[in-house]
Amino acid sequence: MSAGSAMRPHISVKALPCFNDNYCWLITNKAHNTTILVDPAEPSSVLPHIPKDLELCGSLTTHHHNDHAGGNVEIAGAFPGLSIIGGSQEGGKIPCASRLVDHGEVFELGGITITALHTPCHTRGHICYYIPAEEDSSPILFTGDTLFSGGCGRFFEGDSATMLSSFDRIMALPPSTQIFCGHEYVE
Repeated sequence: MSAGSAMRPHISVKALPCFNDNYCWLITNKAHNTTILVDPAEPSSVLPHIPKDLELCGSLTTHHHNDHAGGNVEIAGAFPGLSIIGGSQEGGKIPCASRLVDHGEVFELGGITITALHTPCHTRGHICYYIPAEEDSSPILFTGDTLFSGGCGRFFEGDSATMLSSFDRIMALPPSTQIFCGHEYVE
């Protein structure tokens, strides 16, 4: 699997740095004139970058920690009725969640088909979001705090066997999958 950017002609992914080492990801689907956020933890770093000419149709939250879900309240206030999605196994800890998804659940948002992958260990209900390949494009995975460029997330609510199981789930994806992590710790 490779870290990367740019994939389909009509879908792009842009990193919006948050705090010191976090990322919010802005997914744009030009074919549908829509955008989606992934983990918009710091609204002041995110809101100015949402294109005014495109519809923000949703926000994906990987897990309940404040450095990923902490911006949900402000984002929901700025975009009333916005679909905010999180993992059902987070036990109601995702602020402003309007939809909770289970492992393997496939849903559509902004003209993009997304599959929820339950990857517990960092938190019990951690979800990665997978966008399958289209035509000659690579699949895309947003890993939150499960997988990073140089390692994995801290074991807050799981153990090494749980993390290994989550990694096995990720490694079962096509090798061409482009990975977008929640933090950047490499120098």
